[in-house]
Amino acid sequence: MSDRPTDAPGTPPALPPSGIPVFEVTPCTNRHWLVLPETIRLIWIVSLAVLAGTVAVEFAVDYHLKFHADAIPGFAAIFGFLACVVLVFGSKFLGIFLKRKDDYYDD
Repeated sequence: MSDRPTDAPGTPPALPPSGIPVFEVTPCTNRHWLVLPETIRLIWIVSLAVLAGTVAVEFAVDYHLKFHADAIPGFAAIFGFLACVVLVFGSKFLGIFLKRKDDYYDD
């Protein structure tokens, strides 16, 4: 038999002697599908396949060059990647000047 009093149905459980409620931590078994390792691997494979496909199509399509750089195989993919990198670092740089203190909107 236990010394702990039994709780009647519908009543809150009794507090431990310290008076602070103790909560049990249960592991989260319901993980989002985007954080699963299998999904991350699949996203990488699909992304690289799409990238390889777009570069491969450049060899099959005959288009009129407007700039000398367009003659470089994969130029559009390289240019797009570098533009993305510039946007990310540019936004980090702008964030230095545009961010506010955490209590900016507090009275």
